[in-house]
Amino acid sequence: MNQDGSESKSVNMQEIYARFDDYKERLLPQLPGMAKKASKTLLSIGSALSYIVGALIFIITPAILFLLGSSWQPFENVTAFPVLSIVTLVALGGVGLFGGLTCVFVGTELRGVRERYFRNVD
Repeated sequence: MNQDGSESKSVNMQEIYARFDDYKERLLPQLPGMAKKASKTLLSIGSALSYIVGALIFIITPAILFLLGSSWQPFENVTAFPVLSIVTLVALGGVGLFGGLTCVFVGTELRGVRERYFRNVD
């Protein structure tokens, strides 16, 4: 019993060290393979997400340009939004185009890294 009246549990350090040694013997040889599989999976997910984001940017950019290029009135008693100049629309279109191309390029590079370095990983 402790001074406060509660029972204390003793910790058997030899048993803890024995379990740790057992885990070391079983898990440490598997860690490099697990790390390679996790890296390959993350590269696959990153590549797919980059392609998806690039496609979404290509789809959303013309829709935004259409909305900004026309004078539309959101509500009946509200003044219509002004049309943006052609220079601004071209600049926004260029940002969308090159942003989408950047995402596609990143996805291509991630796929290339996955194929180069993880060709033989299951």
